Amino acid sequence: MHHRGVVHLDVRGAGNVMVQPDGKPGLIDFQASLYTGWMPNWLRRLLEDFDMSGALKKWLKYQPEAMGDERRQELERINRLRRFWIFRGYFGLKKD
Repeated sequence: MHHRGVVHLDVRGAGNVMVQPDGKPGLIDFQASLYTGWMPNWLRRLLEDFDMSGALKKWLKYQPEAMGDERRQELERINRLRRFWIFRGYFGLKKD
């Protein structure tokens, strides 16, 4: 998805990750997604990191023993950046 210039921006949403019949994860609900092909590289990478933080957050919740130190450190790094993210929910409103 990121290689094609798309960020989901709601991977942290509990209902947006589904397990496909072959056992692989799949994403649904691309309402908040953006095309990043026109964006500066630093912004594109930041948004991709935010997507990855959602996947890593779920990994930590459901299989913490399989994460490893490198992925835990990556999640911590991204979470430090996320505190500056001004958008919450839709139109800047926090979801309930």
